Amino acid sequence: MRTFPVCTVAFACLAVILGCGQGKSVVKGKVTYKNQVLTSGEVHFVGSQGAPRSALIDPDGSFVVEDPPLGQVNVAVVAFENKEAGGPTVEKGNSLALRRPANIIPPKYNDVKTSGLSYTLSAGTQTIEITLTD
Repeated sequence: MRTFPVCTVAFACLAVILGCGQGKSVVKGKVTYKNQVLTSGEVHFVGSQGAPRSALIDPDGSFVVEDPPLGQVNVAVVAFENKEAGGPTVEKGNSLALRRPANIIPPKYNDVKTSGLSYTLSAGTQTIEITLTD
């Protein structure tokens, strides 16, 4: 009579160790603009169901998105000049102003609706190159 609970526990442990279903999906890639890698920024993948996944762009232009939405996705890229953070500054008349960082890519790429970037993602590991132009 003790065999059933022991077998059930053993099976549950085995399922946890081996995992259920397929492995995690991953999208790796590199982002370039005017044949130069972007050294900072973000990439955003948005699936048809609206499920977003994002990743930071590393200094070598690479990114890794874990568990991206699968199927047809739209992509946005955000990249601003990489200067030291400049907090509030005193302008004419002693008023405070925040200096906004300059966008280093065309603004159309900042939104999935205007970027024109779309890919079809499937389960598993994929590599894509995101090439931005003017």
